[in-house]
Amino acid sequence: NVDAATSSEKHLAGLGAIIRDDQGTVIAAAIKISKFNGDVSFAEAEALEWGLQIARNASAKALIVESNPQSVVKLVNNK
Repeated sequence: NVDAATSSEKHLAGLGAIIRDDQGTVIAAAIKISKFNGDVSFAEAEALEWGLQIARNASAKALIVESNPQSVVKLVNNK
């Protein structure tokens, strides 16, 4: 699971990722602060990309990615 929270006033985005195995056990979890350019979809896409990097570093072999908004998920799924 990945998500982003944004602050227009501070021009910051908080990114979060949690990686679990097929039993739901947490394998890795991380947070990160990033610059926010005013586009929430971009922040969500950045969170997704960063979450995939965390999954790769955790040696995840197969993934089910959960995120929002739908436009970002469709982009990742090439739709």
